[in-house]
Amino acid sequence: MPCCHISDDTKRAIVNLRRTESQSRVAALLGVSLSTVKRVDRNVKENGHVSRPAICPGRKRLLGNREATFLQGCIERQPDMTAEELQDELEAMFGIRASPQTISRTLQRRGYTRKEVCMPLLLRFC
Repeated sequence: MPCCHISDDTKRAIVNLRRTESQSRVAALLGVSLSTVKRVDRNVKENGHVSRPAICPGRKRLLGNREATFLQGCIERQPDMTAEELQDELEAMFGIRASPQTISRTLQRRGYTRKEVCMPLLLRFC
């Protein structure tokens, strides 16, 4: 059978039919492969639900929820802090040296946008 997405409704139907029918009978009744029925059975046994758990590829984030909350508090106390200043605060508090880009991305995930640092008007024309 060709590979295609199986909806959660179909997977729930597999689970319901499996209470009374064999795996091969369920596959024939619903028009899915036997391996799909086996996979749904295994997911229900291992995870308690029909869908597979989400796979989180990639490296674990350096800054967790606690550090992000700390950065957010720093920004709320002093909104004009630069990423480099936040970097120093973070290192002093938690001993974590994160790049300014990591700090910026962490704050961006929290809903903060970049700010533009501009020179005061008097310094521009000196």
